Amino acid sequence: MKKLRISLISCLLAIALTGSLIAQNYEFKVMAAKGKPTVQKENSKSWDDIKLGTQLSGKDKIKLAGNSYISLIHKSGKTIELKKAGTFSIAELGKEVSANKSNVSKRFADYFLDEISSSEDLLASGEHRDKMKVTGSVERSMNTQPFINKNALQLNSPRKVNFLSNVFTFRWHEFETAKDYEFVLSDRFDKPVYSKTISGTSVTLNADELKLEKDTYYFWSVKAKGNDKNKSDDACFLILSDDKVKAIKDTVDIIKKEVGDENTPSAKIILAAYYEQNHIVDEAIKAYKDAATLAPDVEIYTKLYKRFLSRINVSEK
Repeated sequence: MKKLRISLISCLLAIALTGSLIAQNYEFKVMAAKGKPTVQKENSKSWDDIKLGTQLSGKDKIKLAGNSYISLIHKSGKTIELKKAGTFSIAELGKEVSANKSNVSKRFADYFLDEISSSEDLLASGEHRDKMKVTGSVERSMNTQPFINKNALQLNSPRKVNFLSNVFTFRWHEFETAKDYEFVLSDRFDKPVYSKTISGTSVTLNADELKLEKDTYYFWSVKAKGNDKNKSDDACFLILSDDKVKAIKDTVDIIKKEVGDENTPSAKIILAAYYEQNHIVDEAIKAYKDAATLAPDVEIYTKLYKRFLSRINVSEK
């Protein structure tokens, strides 16, 4: 029985090791493409169309026709963008990439690729898989799904946001003919902390002036003045502590170092994925928009930006 148990454990370890090796048996993955880049796989004579997420091994080759573009993520996390026509050896491209030790950027590049593969039409679905979260607990429920009451005043905001800064802005949509709005900020026990009548559809607050605690969730809502029936659903937010802000910024620095040139669309997308997964919405919006702006002719970046805005219930500012 003991020998059988040892044999079984050895077998399971071998299977796990084999699976791990297979998972890493590639040099690059395709992050984005434009035009008609093609790939010639090992032991193949044909050139086939490249799909997003395609794994490329060291013995593969890729070909770019005129006016084509491809963004690749190396297994170490570094990105490469090719814009010139020609044939490229994956092995040679791999030699140009210095290996990273932490692979933080690869983690979020993989999230990005998973986001693409989850839907054929990136604009059609608002579904999203929340896999990585910032630590935090709250007595009241923090529902991150879309707002429910469609007949009420609608917030131009996600249901949940984390802030790096002590100064932040909340926005909402106009409600019929209303000119003034009542903004209410409450703590997690539903006790009002701050209220104000606003002429317009936004308010900027200073956490220090309001003496709000960090790493503590607060809730806010808005209604047209004098009309209790149109009160919006609640949204919640958290002001990250100095330690968490430092941890976020340190990770951003690591990602920027790993991807190489941080001012490329693919690098911006990886940063956007990191910010999004930590509910740091303002920075995520900026990173997604930067990617779309840097490569306006690469459709996937614009689609991802628009899908992100739709998913978080935000209209373009």
